[in-house]
Amino acid sequence: MRTRQTPHSPSPTESATTTSTQPARADPDTVSTIDGQAENDVQEKPTTPKASHAILSASIEQRTTEEQLQNVPMSSSTRLKNLLLWLKEAGYNLADKEDLKILKWGTISDVDGVVLHDGENAAQLTLVARISEDGFNLTPHGGWRQDNTFSKELSKQKATANLVSPQKIPFDAYYEEAKRNIKELQIRAAHPGTDIISVVKEDGIRISWPLFERRPTEEKEDWLGDATVDKVTSATEWNDWPVPANVRNELNHIKTSHVPLQLPAYDVTGNLISPTYWREELQGAVVKLKLVMRYYYIAKDNKSTFVLIPYDIVVIGKPVVTSRSPTKKRKLEDGPSENTRRRPPPTL
Repeated sequence: MRTRQTPHSPSPTESATTTSTQPARADPDTVSTIDGQAENDVQEKPTTPKASHAILSASIEQRTTEEQLQNVPMSSSTRLKNLLLWLKEAGYNLADKEDLKILKWGTISDVDGVVLHDGENAAQLTLVARISEDGFNLTPHGGWRQDNTFSKELSKQKATANLVSPQKIPFDAYYEEAKRNIKELQIRAAHPGTDIISVVKEDGIRISWPLFERRPTEEKEDWLGDATVDKVTSATEWNDWPVPANVRNELNHIKTSHVPLQLPAYDVTGNLISPTYWREELQGAVVKLKLVMRYYYIAKDNKSTFVLIPYDIVVIGKPVVTSRSPTKKRKLEDGPSENTRRRPPPTL
């Protein structure tokens, strides 16, 4: 498997220990941006791929022509080329069917259940997309409600979001290709005659993140990556885990048995995004992702269910903030506006 470019990015198990007030930093070599919003001084240093992946396949390369890039400013063109290189070198490009051919479904060491892998490790699937504003539940409680019908227990709740086209050339075309390739990967794994519960939905590609994990009783190797050097104690691990008031009681019930899992999401400067700011920083953002794909066969329901779990999320285009204020602003200290049709106050 290709060498990771972010050797110390948190993984699901270890990320439970990264909710300190001093956020970990993503490797600056992995941070690049679209449209010049931010750029690290350190240039990306691509890892050495396997020989079979030394160049982009023809199906992908032919879309990235000089004609597409000729009207792009030089600085943006450089960042674009770095992103294209990242898609190829950082993992397995979801938009490139040739790049995915060597991947297999099955079980491997240190991984529970069936996962898409390259023979040695869970495959890290690369994609550039935008996190949709619609259906956004990448929050510390994942939109959980006490009267829900699916996941009764908060401890089993998943945070979810939909990935949509980034509306950036050529990544919009890559996104559509990625959807087709995901469907083909699912067909390869699905149990014959079962209904496929796909990660490709009408409103985008669905990603999900387990918010909580049962507190481990012994040390074990994490299946998603290297150990992080940032550790916090059990007394502080819940400090930065904000939930609505109506969820706090339920959260208090699981604190002794579970630990929170920090989403491996980084802002444009490479800083780990605090759970407090997941919505603010991620909803509507253009991101580059590494994803791990898992498969579950549910015999009693005759279903083949697939899940995409983010391994890394790096913001490369900040969300566009739209003002919801009235078009005509006034000073509140000036008092109520004049209105001849205002009703008189009620008589007390």
